[in-house]
Amino acid sequence: MEENIYKDLNDKAGFSTYRIGITIHKKHSLKELNTLVEPYFLYVEKELALKDYTKQYFILGGELEDIQKFKSMFK
Repeated sequence: MEENIYKDLNDKAGFSTYRIGITIHKKHSLKELNTLVEPYFLYVEKELALKDYTKQYFILGGELEDIQKFKSMFK
């Protein structure tokens, strides 16, 4: 499996089963995140509630190729 990308084996629907975790600063909104990932056909699977008050943690879902394209933006 590619670094930081994993297949969700518990996804019963079997649609877009690949996931990647990301961190963003809290100054950015969920709406901004959705706007960023939409062109890559990704979606916010889950927001993780952690005790860091300056950052937000999300799990994004999508097809492997789409996640790879999204991830390549940050290299």
